[in-house]
Amino acid sequence: MENSHDKDRSLLYKNIIENNWDAIVFANMTGVVEFVNPAANELYGYEGDELIGQNVDVFNSHLTHNTEDIVNDLINKGFWHGELVQRRKDNTTFDALLHVQIITDKNGNPIGYASNSKDITSSKESAKKLKQIIAEKEILLKEVHHRVKNNLSIIQGMLRLQQGKVTEVNFEDFIIDFQTRLSVLSEAHNTLSGKSSLQDIQLGEYLAKVVRQVASLFNAKERNIDIILDFEDAKVLLDIAIPCGLIVNEVVTNSFKHALSTDQKLLCKLRDDDGVYIITISDYGKGFNLETEMDKDSMGLSLIDGLAQQLDGKYSYDFQHGTEFNLVFKS
Repeated sequence: MENSHDKDRSLLYKNIIENNWDAIVFANMTGVVEFVNPAANELYGYEGDELIGQNVDVFNSHLTHNTEDIVNDLINKGFWHGELVQRRKDNTTFDALLHVQIITDKNGNPIGYASNSKDITSSKESAKKLKQIIAEKEILLKEVHHRVKNNLSIIQGMLRLQQGKVTEVNFEDFIIDFQTRLSVLSEAHNTLSGKSSLQDIQLGEYLAKVVRQVASLFNAKERNIDIILDFEDAKVLLDIAIPCGLIVNEVVTNSFKHALSTDQKLLCKLRDDDGVYIITISDYGKGFNLETEMDKDSMGLSLIDGLAQQLDGKYSYDFQHGTEFNLVFKS
């Protein structure tokens, strides 16, 4: 006779099974379903006792495993565990994690097997996406590493250009100029931070930051110099953005040093003409002539020349009305 303790335990087991979030199915040793919990009906798309009396093969899509092989493995080992593709009543399929175990009576004789199954489609998709993200980040990291090495080469090149030209008189100017050039490199990486691709740099946004940095250094606001920025949207690679930023830095710095005075203005434009980029920087100051006010072999001009070649672009100066600089290159 079943005592009250056994009844309570049976009731507890029943509640656990019926309220379990995973699909639980019990089939006898011939593979006929004798019990399903509500979660099983929901997972496989059945109602009430529709599954009772059906063969367990009803759950198998046969896309990854044969039911007979699973049952044979189950009988030999006492359990089966793995991933497979199962099917619903409407014949749609899903990735499932299935665990099946032999159930015995009090004497140890097998009376059937119970299965526990859950849909892992979302988990597998998430894992696949995560794996893809990791792979993309690894590629991105390698590309960033490559570009950091390129930037270090740029810095070394700038130092070589200036080698032998620094005197006690201009050393402070050299330090300031070099700091602005380094800030251009730094801002490029700051702009890239959090992006998923090295092609995600908005060139106009980046160049605007470069111009504002230079303007701040030369106290443009206090001098009432009007900075007009007219940049179109254009996404470019980091390898394009950095040379552009350095060139704009040099040109704007020269305008502030040699041309602009109080109550004047500086216009900076970027145009994207079907993949041909045009950067124009115009100051409306007194203007300056490169031949007379800048040494032809100066650091700034040599740097502009080298960077324009790196972009496979062409640049020009016009001194008719103030100073106008134009740089043309393809993406």
